[in-house]
Amino acid sequence: MFSPLVGIVQHRPSQKLACMILKPLADPTFKKVFGECDDLLINLINALLELPDAVLSIEYLPNELLAKKDSGKNTVVDVRCTDRVGRHFIVEMQIDHHAYFLDRLLFNAAKVYTSQLDKGDPYAKIQPVYAISILDDILVKTNEHCVQTYSVINHHDTNERANGLHIVVLELTKCRIMRNLDMQKPLDRWIQYFINPEYYLAMEKQELEQMPYQRKAIEILDTSNFTPGQMRAYDQYIDSVRLHNTIMEDAWERGLREGNAKGLAEGLAEGLAEGLAEGLAEGLAEGEILGKAEGIQLSVLILQELRAGIHPTIISEKYKVEAQLVEQLKALA
Repeated sequence: MFSPLVGIVQHRPSQKLACMILKPLADPTFKKVFGECDDLLINLINALLELPDAVLSIEYLPNELLAKKDSGKNTVVDVRCTDRVGRHFIVEMQIDHHAYFLDRLLFNAAKVYTSQLDKGDPYAKIQPVYAISILDDILVKTNEHCVQTYSVINHHDTNERANGLHIVVLELTKCRIMRNLDMQKPLDRWIQYFINPEYYLAMEKQELEQMPYQRKAIEILDTSNFTPGQMRAYDQYIDSVRLHNTIMEDAWERGLREGNAKGLAEGLAEGLAEGLAEGLAEGLAEGEILGKAEGIQLSVLILQELRAGIHPTIISEKYKVEAQLVEQLKALA
């Protein structure tokens, strides 16, 4: 749930990259890598979207989206560009999502979409807009897919769609939980770069030559490429993320304690505790859970997440328990 941003990673082997890198999920580093290197942005977009007509070249555009009227709302995005056929791409890094996360993505995409035509222009000039979010959190808890795609579709025939607005969210937290990356796939290489850049620092240079985009991105993260002013901006951003995480973790723990107390009280009233003890008797006897008290506490946490709609596979990976156990508890949820 919370971004694992830290300051600097150091690695200096003789046959490997000698770099002292900053974290790629920080706002300043994300903008430097993808806001200044068009080849890296193109490769990321193609890997994530897998469009029938790949993006071949781009032109960076101002990242401030201005309202059409004085009283309208201006917004700022991380990176914005258009390709040679006129398609528009908004690419952002987010450490977590909020209640109106998708609304913001749609709002920004719609501003770009509606700004394409001047008075008298034909609708044929309109090109699709893709709002891409690299999200260090989980947005959709009801499936185990790491990429969520939203488009305007026909509810009666999902193969029919209006090719105008598209929202694509890469959920990095799910990628960390699942840990099933295939380094032959371009997207998985970028996922590895975002969630575990140290992986590339540990590779031999000869092997890393097979992944030129990720190598270039890692080299850009070297502290030697940042001015003192940029380093101050990076440090300030890291401090703000740590403060945010502290506040969120405190709220999460307080909510969890209150939720546990309420859940246990309701469970006792309904005979849930007895049912859990009986249902887990075999597993506890075999040592699959560390002890009866811990087992019941863990099962209560799993029940809470099942009731919240989180997919059983994600829960199984998160708590390192057998999928069959989660399915048994699902019947009680």
